[in-house]
Amino acid sequence: MRAATHKSLAMVDQLPSGAGPFEQAYSTNYDLVLCNSYSKSYPGLSINDAVEEDLISMRIDYGGLGKMLGTSRVIPVVAAFSGANFGSIEQMKKAGYIFGQAGNGEYGAFVWDGVGDAGITGRIRDTQGFRDLVKGLASKVYVKPFVTEAYLFGGGNPNGTHWSLDGLLQKVMPKDQNSADGLITNNAWPTRIITASANSDHTTTQEGVKVSGIAFKGSSSALATTIRYRKGFGAWVQMIALNGGASINGSVLMGATEDGYFEEDVTNTPITSAAPFKFGMKSAVASPIKGKMSTILFSFPSSTTTVYRNLMRGLFVYADW
Repeated sequence: MRAATHKSLAMVDQLPSGAGPFEQAYSTNYDLVLCNSYSKSYPGLSINDAVEEDLISMRIDYGGLGKMLGTSRVIPVVAAFSGANFGSIEQMKKAGYIFGQAGNGEYGAFVWDGVGDAGITGRIRDTQGFRDLVKGLASKVYVKPFVTEAYLFGGGNPNGTHWSLDGLLQKVMPKDQNSADGLITNNAWPTRIITASANSDHTTTQEGVKVSGIAFKGSSSALATTIRYRKGFGAWVQMIALNGGASINGSVLMGATEDGYFEEDVTNTPITSAAPFKFGMKSAVASPIKGKMSTILFSFPSSTTTVYRNLMRGLFVYADW
């Protein structure tokens, strides 16, 4: 389309539900990106817990789209209609009001009237909650801009997308060169591993390998960064195991530090396969560590690897909302 017009091009989407952020799925020629990440139904959860789950997904969608399309101008789009797979009106209103602020005054509302459509269970013409949501966002005053900071990194195969490691490498916690004390960072680093004639941390004799991400080895490893936690955090990641690496059976932990030498564990996500997975932090977990710096830790108790053969690739999103 870019070759056919000089007019602004817009697109609306959220991250692909199956493929996730791991492979490039979009053109980078759009001028305007709208992110329509909506509330979902979570049977058995309270309204507040469902809103927390919504916000984790919304942060992932919003931050991920911006990185995949190479733009800082992503406009949040809230749902002003409901259907069978959506959350309750109250849940949609609460989550939408927070998500709608991500654009610092720029937002959209998808009004699907759906007259005669049995799949549409609520619409703006007959639902006060939707009208309140749209009016509330329109009247919101922004004293300080909300920041959404995203890191999309790594790749899983020679012919696939390899997102740059540069963003993470710039945020690796430096070591105090005047001290012999050990930094938290240990046995983990943003890097790539490729096929070569010898085995080392960065090469393997395994055929057809070109992978990248946060590589790690041994039973316990960690990467300390200077990325500060904000109000919310969400991640969508995948583990990689090369020949000679540990089987994927352990935990990914997010920790917090103020100096790179002392760390507190914050979340612990067990993993048992190479299937991509999402995780994040609810407000009660994120609030006490806001402003502290982020550490990624890997616990694979049975691992005896002495060179990098396991990696993580994917997306981290830190948001003020």
